[in-house]
Amino acid sequence: MPGLLSNCKFQSKLAIVNNNTDGTTQMSQEYTPRIYNKSKYKRCFQGIYFFIFMLISTLLLLQHCSSLHSYSITFHNPPKIAVLPFTARGAGMSQRIGHIAADKLTTLLFMHQQAQIVDRSIVNYELHRIGVENVYFLSREQLTSLADTLHASLIVLGLIENQSKSQNIPGGKNVIAITLRFLNGKTGEVKYLVYQRMESNLSPLEILDLVLQKAMKKIPKLSNANSAKS
Repeated sequence: MPGLLSNCKFQSKLAIVNNNTDGTTQMSQEYTPRIYNKSKYKRCFQGIYFFIFMLISTLLLLQHCSSLHSYSITFHNPPKIAVLPFTARGAGMSQRIGHIAADKLTTLLFMHQQAQIVDRSIVNYELHRIGVENVYFLSREQLTSLADTLHASLIVLGLIENQSKSQNIPGGKNVIAITLRFLNGKTGEVKYLVYQRMESNLSPLEILDLVLQKAMKKIPKLSNANSAKS
């Protein structure tokens, strides 16, 4: 019977009796205490706990989705690239060709990469302003300061070499090699390095166009790679 009685409600009436001064008694009021079903309250509290649990889980899920959304925006944020004049070495190579190579690479990066490009005139002006004539001897402090001034996340240093004399190639072919170093604008560390070499009967400037186009195929998608590693 205890199990059966535990699910039942009981009512009993209690009277409050007052003793008067004349020796008589008087019933002032009565009330009915109630014995409630415990299982009903247990289910009620379980429902409250479940609601709180679902609320917390929903908030955590929304926070997680929000973090994923912000990450995707950062991941696809295009870098800003500044191409410095190339260092030119070898027969027939000059500072002029170094500037031409930088201009051509800037154009190719703008056409084939989803990236912001610092205009070459701005780069040249800033180099002239700080008195840098040969970017090959830039210190890390100078490079990061230049990147900060140009608001560039990547700095490109290029080397163009005419290797024709150093190679015993019959037929008088020209051999042009380029090296591209993509440096982190904040740290000065090398993030990517691309090397491309080509030999041809064409002139060095004509080979330069072709070798840069081939090098572009080796450059990763900077809009993705830069954000993922920064």
